[in-house]
Amino acid sequence: MRESTKIVIIVFCLVAIGVVMIYSTSAIYASTRYQDYLYFFKRSLIWILLSVAGFFVGYFISYKWMGKCSFFVFLFAMGLLFLVFTPFGVEAGGARRWVNLRFLSFQPSEIMKFASVLFLSSFMAKHHEKSGSLTGFFIPVLMIISLSTLPIFAEPDFGTSALIGSVGMMILIVAGAKIRYIAFLFFSMLPAVYLTVVQVPYRLQRVLVFLDPWKEAKSTGYQIIQSFIAIQSGGIFGVGLGESRQKLFYLPEAHTDFIFSILGEELGFLGAVGVVVLFFLFIYYGLKIALRADNPFGKFFASGLVAMIGIQAFLNMGVVTGVLPTKGLPLPFISYGGTNLVMTMVAVGVILNIDRFSREKTALKVSVKEQKTRISKYVRL
Repeated sequence: MRESTKIVIIVFCLVAIGVVMIYSTSAIYASTRYQDYLYFFKRSLIWILLSVAGFFVGYFISYKWMGKCSFFVFLFAMGLLFLVFTPFGVEAGGARRWVNLRFLSFQPSEIMKFASVLFLSSFMAKHHEKSGSLTGFFIPVLMIISLSTLPIFAEPDFGTSALIGSVGMMILIVAGAKIRYIAFLFFSMLPAVYLTVVQVPYRLQRVLVFLDPWKEAKSTGYQIIQSFIAIQSGGIFGVGLGESRQKLFYLPEAHTDFIFSILGEELGFLGAVGVVVLFFLFIYYGLKIALRADNPFGKFFASGLVAMIGIQAFLNMGVVTGVLPTKGLPLPFISYGGTNLVMTMVAVGVILNIDRFSREKTALKVSVKEQKTRISKYVRL
């Protein structure tokens, strides 16, 4: 079975799990707030249909053509980001991360994640022979990452900014950038992290709560403690699908960022481990496709997209299990959220697109080689 087929099966399983868990986690909340217990479930089905369309867009449009248009895609995504700071921007929870155009509401940072990976991959492919150069390669890459993350950081959305920076470092590693440059990038980010975390009270509070959530159990530590209770209550086999108690208005964001906690409660340790294994397999097969790509751009692009999905998944699971401080990142394929699902499925389509082109080129080379062999035998006769 090909890696691309395995990825399709894995993604189908994750999305199916997501649909079931969205219904399970949101039905009571939706019934109370919207008088319709299927409110989020129906919308998630609509977003799944749109994401399937996005998958086919990513699969059938040549990724090489995407590379040629990467600068314009990046500019378009940047323009969408600045819409957040206009009257079209929607503020919620002290952050402006959404754009509402009346007929459509979406999150521009999700589009920028894809656009930044595309533009970085295209730039590195064109200049990978300069990967050892500070001014000809590393600094321009650093500027692209900065341009991608600064508007997102201003929303503020520290989690997505950190994700884009992490994916950029991943592509740099694949591109063969010198370790000292990558180390410089990492350490140069530390002062920025200090200024944006330690010097900002609510972010500092998140770190302190991460270290000792029970100290603020009734305020800032409440959400993560409820997440712990949900996961611990699940035990090995879970309390049963639909039987979670924490989703009964105890755990905030149960159907979005903290859906993995309810999954662990209802499906238990085995169910949670099953989801983790699916993500590991996705990363494994995705990287195999990336490393088999027949050109540097395909290799960088596929690696970046796999890293984008994989890193976000493990950041989310790290947050809900208390391994990492709280960040507002959804669990790919599973959490309720339209823009994230659509762009994630576009990314999956592109990964399989790269695999298809690589296989077709390999098959063509084999066919040409066979024809040459036959011709040489005929000439000998």
